[in-house]
Amino acid sequence: MEDQSTNAWWTSPAFKAASSVYYLIAGLALVLLMTFAAPSFAFYPCAILLTLSAFFWKWPRQAAAFSFPFVCVFAYSLYVLKIWHWAGNASTSIGLFCIVILFFVPCSIVLIFGRIAWKSMFVAVLLVTMSFAVDRIWTNKVEIRSIEMGWTADGETPCGGDAQRDAANRPPVIVYVQAGGGYCYDAIFYEPLKVRLQQLGKSKIVVQYNVFKDFGSERGYNIRSVEGFQFNDAKQSLIQDVEGYGGNTLAPSDDRRKYGPPACPR
Repeated sequence: MEDQSTNAWWTSPAFKAASSVYYLIAGLALVLLMTFAAPSFAFYPCAILLTLSAFFWKWPRQAAAFSFPFVCVFAYSLYVLKIWHWAGNASTSIGLFCIVILFFVPCSIVLIFGRIAWKSMFVAVLLVTMSFAVDRIWTNKVEIRSIEMGWTADGETPCGGDAQRDAANRPPVIVYVQAGGGYCYDAIFYEPLKVRLQQLGKSKIVVQYNVFKDFGSERGYNIRSVEGFQFNDAKQSLIQDVEGYGGNTLAPSDDRRKYGPPACPR
């Protein structure tokens, strides 16, 4: 496959081996990182494909052209992840930056000094486009659910226990709904919400949830609003520094011999 009409140094066995080894090892590290911290699903298959390009460095022109679009994707990921804000993880952010920059070195050398293998680059661009299309169509979809729930702010949980308090020893607002023989609840530490609910004096309030789905399966949720008091939209938090937690109480199974989490409506 490789044009051997010249004896350019970037076609030497040493350059090919070094590039292949780096792409394999650094690519595997990138796959591991994207498994836990990918900004979106699309970056995960891109990391896998970039790693697989390590096996193409027997033919530098094709490997460089194929790798380049994926390297550009991860250069963009540095911006999406905003690694310059990782104050508590400076070593991780510097390491990620160095990994991405070093990906550019061998493919840039070949693209500059050799002829670009446009077919290989086109295939890579197509695969990148497909990855982001799948991400856009089937992942991170948001369903808004409205649930009528009870609430309490007196420091007791729905089942009568003591609620966890914040650093100032203030109880949270707990919104809850009965599910089977147990309860599903969320606690919110936000004094303006507590004041508003106390002023309204309702025993039942409407809570909206953002439920996030990937390929039709629920991945997580957050509280969108409580009785019209909005905390989050589909993409970002609208009120900063709001703390809280959620959970459920155990409910008896059908045979009443075992207990497990109830099927929560959120």
